[in-house]
Amino acid sequence: SCSTSQYLAHAAKCIADETNRVRSYMDLVSEGPLLKVCRTELLLNHHTTLFNNINSGCQFLLQNDRNEDLQRMYQLFHQVDCLEPMASIVERHIKSMGQLILKKREAAVREKTDKASDPTFVDALLDLHSKYAQLIKEAFGSHSSFQKAMKSAFDVIINKNVPKATLTTAEMLGAYCDRLLKTGYGDTVSDEQIESKLKDIVQLFSYLQDKDFFAEIHKNYLAKRLLNSRSKSDDLEKSMIGHLKIECGSQFTQP
Repeated sequence: SCSTSQYLAHAAKCIADETNRVRSYMDLVSEGPLLKVCRTELLLNHHTTLFNNINSGCQFLLQNDRNEDLQRMYQLFHQVDCLEPMASIVERHIKSMGQLILKKREAAVREKTDKASDPTFVDALLDLHSKYAQLIKEAFGSHSSFQKAMKSAFDVIINKNVPKATLTTAEMLGAYCDRLLKTGYGDTVSDEQIESKLKDIVQLFSYLQDKDFFAEIHKNYLAKRLLNSRSKSDDLEKSMIGHLKIECGSQFTQP
Protein backbone atom coordinates (compact mmCIF):
# COMPACT_ATOMS: atom_id res chain seq x y z
CA SER A 1 0.00 0.00 0.00
CA CYS A 2 1.19 3.52 -0.75
CA SER A 3 1.02 6.75 1.25
CA THR A 4 -1.51 9.49 0.59
CA SER A 5 1.21 11.63 -1.03
CA GLN A 6 2.30 8.79 -3.34
CA TYR A 7 -1.30 8.04 -4.27
CA LEU A 8 -2.06 11.70 -5.05
CA ALA A 9 1.08 12.04 -7.18
CA HIS A 10 -0.01 8.90 -9.07
CA ALA A 11 -3.59 10.23 -9.40
CA ALA A 12 -2.33 13.57 -10.76
CA LYS A 13 -0.25 11.70 -13.39
CA CYS A 14 -3.20 9.48 -14.37
CA ILE A 15 -5.47 12.52 -14.81
CA ALA A 16 -2.78 14.35 -16.87
CA ASP A 17 -2.22 11.25 -19.05
CA GLU A 18 -5.95 10.78 -19.56
CA THR A 19 -6.33 14.47 -20.50
CA ASN A 20 -3.57 14.10 -23.12
CA ARG A 21 -5.15 10.90 -24.52
CA VAL A 22 -8.58 12.52 -24.83
CA ARG A 23 -7.11 15.58 -26.57
CA SER A 24 -5.06 13.44 -28.96
CA TYR A 25 -7.60 10.81 -29.97
CA MET A 26 -11.10 11.89 -29.09
CA ASP A 27 -13.62 14.63 -29.68
CA LEU A 28 -13.08 17.51 -27.23
CA VAL A 29 -16.76 17.26 -26.24
CA SER A 30 -15.84 13.98 -24.50
CA GLU A 31 -13.12 15.57 -22.35
CA GLY A 32 -15.33 16.94 -19.54
CA PRO A 33 -17.46 13.81 -18.93
CA LEU A 34 -14.50 11.39 -19.20
CA LEU A 35 -12.29 13.39 -16.82
CA LYS A 36 -15.19 13.69 -14.39
CA VAL A 37 -15.45 9.89 -14.25
CA CYS A 38 -11.66 9.62 -13.90
CA ARG A 39 -11.52 12.14 -11.02
CA THR A 40 -14.52 10.56 -9.29
CA GLU A 41 -12.92 7.10 -9.40
CA LEU A 42 -9.45 8.26 -8.38
CA LEU A 43 -10.29 10.98 -5.86
CA LEU A 44 -13.89 11.43 -4.77
CA ASN A 45 -14.51 7.73 -4.04
CA HIS A 46 -11.43 7.61 -1.76
CA HIS A 47 -11.45 11.08 -0.20
CA THR A 48 -12.23 9.93 3.37
CA THR A 49 -9.33 7.46 3.42
CA LEU A 50 -6.93 9.89 1.75
CA PHE A 51 -7.75 12.79 4.09
CA ASN A 52 -7.88 10.75 7.31
CA ASN A 53 -5.00 8.28 6.92
CA ILE A 54 -3.23 8.48 10.31
CA ASN A 55 0.24 7.82 8.87
CA SER A 56 0.09 9.99 5.75
CA GLY A 57 -3.20 11.95 5.52
CA CYS A 58 -3.90 15.67 5.77
CA GLN A 59 -3.17 15.90 9.52
CA PHE A 60 0.18 14.11 9.03
CA LEU A 61 1.09 16.48 6.17
CA LEU A 62 0.26 19.51 8.33
CA GLN A 63 2.26 18.22 11.29
CA ASN A 64 5.29 17.63 9.09
CA ASP A 65 5.06 20.86 7.04
CA ARG A 66 4.66 18.92 3.78
CA ASN A 67 3.45 22.00 1.95
CA GLU A 68 4.00 20.71 -1.60
CA ASP A 69 1.94 17.60 -0.83
CA LEU A 70 -0.75 19.76 0.80
CA GLN A 71 -0.82 21.94 -2.32
CA ARG A 72 -1.27 18.89 -4.55
CA MET A 73 -4.05 17.61 -2.27
CA TYR A 74 -5.78 21.00 -2.48
CA GLN A 75 -5.42 21.25 -6.28
CA LEU A 76 -6.78 17.77 -6.91
CA PHE A 77 -9.72 17.96 -4.52
CA HIS A 78 -10.55 21.46 -5.75
CA GLN A 79 -11.22 19.80 -9.13
CA VAL A 80 -13.94 17.61 -7.58
CA ASP A 81 -15.36 20.29 -5.26
CA CYS A 82 -14.40 18.35 -2.12
CA LEU A 83 -12.47 20.85 0.02
CA GLU A 84 -14.68 21.13 3.12
CA PRO A 85 -13.39 17.93 4.82
CA MET A 86 -9.82 19.12 4.22
CA ALA A 87 -10.59 22.62 5.56
CA SER A 88 -12.07 21.04 8.72
CA ILE A 89 -8.81 19.14 9.33
CA VAL A 90 -6.81 22.34 8.82
CA GLU A 91 -9.06 24.17 11.30
CA ARG A 92 -8.66 21.43 13.94
CA HIS A 93 -4.88 21.41 13.42
CA ILE A 94 -4.52 25.20 13.86
CA LYS A 95 -6.69 25.00 17.01
CA SER A 96 -4.48 22.26 18.43
CA MET A 97 -1.34 24.31 17.70
CA GLY A 98 -2.97 27.27 19.44
CA GLN A 99 -3.86 25.02 22.37
CA LEU A 100 -0.15 24.21 22.81
CA ILE A 101 0.65 27.94 23.03
CA LEU A 102 -2.10 28.42 25.63
CA LYS A 103 -0.77 25.42 27.62
CA LYS A 104 2.70 26.98 27.68
CA ARG A 105 1.21 30.19 29.02
CA GLU A 106 -0.69 28.21 31.66
CA ALA A 107 2.67 26.80 32.78
CA ALA A 108 4.14 30.34 32.91
CA VAL A 109 1.17 31.46 35.04
CA ARG A 110 1.76 28.56 37.46
CA GLU A 111 5.47 29.40 37.64
CA LYS A 112 4.62 33.11 38.11
CA THR A 113 6.72 34.11 35.07
CA ASP A 114 3.72 35.38 33.03
CA LYS A 115 4.24 39.15 32.67
CA ALA A 116 2.92 41.86 30.37
CA SER A 117 6.55 42.74 29.56
CA ASP A 118 7.29 39.21 28.30
CA PRO A 119 6.64 38.97 24.53
CA THR A 120 6.83 35.14 24.39
CA PHE A 121 3.08 34.48 24.31
CA VAL A 122 2.23 37.13 21.71
CA ASP A 123 5.27 36.22 19.58
CA ALA A 124 4.07 32.59 19.53
CA LEU A 125 0.57 33.70 18.41
CA LEU A 126 2.08 35.93 15.70
CA ASP A 127 4.30 33.08 14.43
CA LEU A 128 1.33 30.69 14.34
CA HIS A 129 -0.82 33.18 12.44
CA SER A 130 1.95 34.02 9.98
CA LYS A 131 2.72 30.34 9.28
CA TYR A 132 -0.85 29.36 8.42
CA ALA A 133 -1.71 32.61 6.62
CA GLN A 134 1.25 31.86 4.34
CA LEU A 135 0.22 28.22 3.87
CA ILE A 136 -3.35 29.21 2.97
CA LYS A 137 -2.10 31.79 0.49
CA GLU A 138 0.63 29.70 -1.16
CA ALA A 139 -0.70 26.13 -1.00
CA PHE A 140 -4.47 26.68 -0.95
CA GLY A 141 -4.76 29.68 -3.27
CA SER A 142 -6.38 31.81 -0.51
CA HIS A 143 -9.53 29.71 -0.98
CA SER A 144 -12.42 30.97 1.15
CA SER A 145 -12.95 27.58 2.86
CA PHE A 146 -9.45 27.70 4.33
CA GLN A 147 -9.65 31.40 5.22
CA LYS A 148 -12.86 30.59 7.09
CA ALA A 149 -11.16 27.64 8.81
CA MET A 150 -8.32 29.86 9.98
CA LYS A 151 -10.72 32.54 11.24
CA SER A 152 -12.74 29.95 13.17
CA ALA A 153 -9.57 28.54 14.74
CA PHE A 154 -8.20 31.94 15.77
CA ASP A 155 -11.59 33.10 17.06
CA VAL A 156 -11.25 30.27 19.60
CA ILE A 157 -7.52 30.68 20.35
CA ILE A 158 -7.55 34.46 20.87
CA ASN A 159 -10.69 34.52 23.03
CA LYS A 160 -9.85 31.54 25.25
CA ASN A 161 -9.01 32.59 28.80
CA VAL A 162 -5.93 31.10 30.39
CA PRO A 163 -6.89 29.80 33.87
CA LYS A 164 -5.66 31.97 36.77
CA ALA A 165 -3.90 34.44 34.43
CA THR A 166 -4.14 38.01 35.73
CA LEU A 167 -3.89 39.42 32.20
CA THR A 168 -6.27 38.77 29.30
CA THR A 169 -5.05 38.23 25.74
CA ALA A 170 -6.26 41.78 24.95
CA GLU A 171 -4.02 43.15 27.72
CA MET A 172 -1.05 41.10 26.48
CA LEU A 173 -1.59 42.44 22.94
CA GLY A 174 -1.89 46.00 24.29
CA ALA A 175 1.36 45.68 26.26
CA TYR A 176 3.10 44.21 23.19
CA CYS A 177 2.03 47.20 21.08
CA ASP A 178 3.20 49.60 23.78
CA ARG A 179 6.60 47.89 23.76
CA LEU A 180 6.85 48.32 19.98
CA LEU A 181 5.80 51.99 20.01
CA LYS A 182 7.87 53.09 23.00
CA THR A 183 11.37 54.56 22.83
CA GLY A 184 14.01 52.07 23.86
CA TYR A 185 12.57 49.16 21.87
CA GLY A 186 15.45 47.71 19.84
CA ASP A 187 17.29 50.70 18.44
CA THR A 188 18.47 48.46 15.59
CA VAL A 189 14.85 47.70 14.61
CA SER A 190 13.69 49.84 11.69
CA ASP A 191 10.35 51.66 11.53
CA GLU A 192 9.44 49.39 8.61
CA GLN A 193 9.94 46.28 10.76
CA ILE A 194 7.87 47.78 13.58
CA GLU A 195 5.16 48.77 11.09
CA SER A 196 5.05 45.19 9.82
CA LYS A 197 4.69 43.86 13.41
CA LEU A 198 1.88 46.35 14.11
CA LYS A 199 -0.03 45.10 11.06
CA ASP A 200 0.36 41.54 12.35
CA ILE A 201 -0.88 42.56 15.81
CA VAL A 202 -3.95 44.21 14.28
CA GLN A 203 -4.70 40.93 12.50
CA LEU A 204 -4.76 39.16 15.89
CA PHE A 205 -6.82 42.03 17.33
CA SER A 206 -9.42 41.46 14.60
CA TYR A 207 -10.32 38.12 16.24
CA LEU A 208 -10.92 39.65 19.69
CA GLN A 209 -14.55 39.63 20.77
CA ASP A 210 -14.00 42.52 23.19
CA LYS A 211 -12.46 45.05 20.82
CA ASP A 212 -13.63 47.96 23.01
CA PHE A 213 -11.45 46.69 25.86
CA PHE A 214 -8.36 46.55 23.64
CA ALA A 215 -9.12 50.06 22.34
CA GLU A 216 -9.22 51.34 25.94
CA ILE A 217 -5.93 49.64 26.75
CA HIS A 218 -4.31 51.08 23.64
CA LYS A 219 -5.56 54.61 24.46
CA ASN A 220 -4.21 54.37 28.02
CA TYR A 221 -0.79 53.24 26.83
CA LEU A 222 -0.78 55.96 24.15
CA ALA A 223 -1.61 58.64 26.74
CA LYS A 224 1.27 57.45 28.95
CA ARG A 225 3.72 57.43 26.04
CA LEU A 226 2.77 60.97 25.04
CA LEU A 227 2.73 62.23 28.64
CA ASN A 228 6.19 60.82 29.36
CA SER A 229 7.61 61.71 25.92
CA ARG A 230 8.27 58.01 25.33
CA SER A 231 6.63 57.68 21.91
CA LYS A 232 9.11 56.33 19.36
CA SER A 233 7.52 57.98 16.32
CA ASP A 234 4.46 60.07 15.49
CA ASP A 235 4.22 58.29 12.15
CA LEU A 236 4.05 54.87 13.81
CA GLU A 237 1.41 56.11 16.29
CA LYS A 238 -0.71 57.49 13.44
CA SER A 239 -0.21 54.30 11.47
CA MET A 240 -1.44 52.12 14.36
CA ILE A 241 -4.53 54.31 14.79
CA GLY A 242 -5.08 54.06 11.04
CA HIS A 243 -4.93 50.25 11.19
CA LEU A 244 -7.46 50.19 14.03
CA LYS A 245 -9.79 52.50 12.07
CA ILE A 246 -9.60 50.26 9.01
CA GLU A 247 -10.22 47.13 11.10
CA CYS A 248 -12.99 48.42 13.31
CA GLY A 249 -14.23 51.82 12.30
CA SER A 250 -13.53 55.29 13.68
CA GLN A 251 -15.35 54.69 16.98
CA PHE A 252 -12.28 52.82 18.26
CA THR A 253 -10.03 55.83 17.94
CA GLN A 254 -12.31 58.46 19.42
CA PRO A 255 -11.10 59.97 22.71
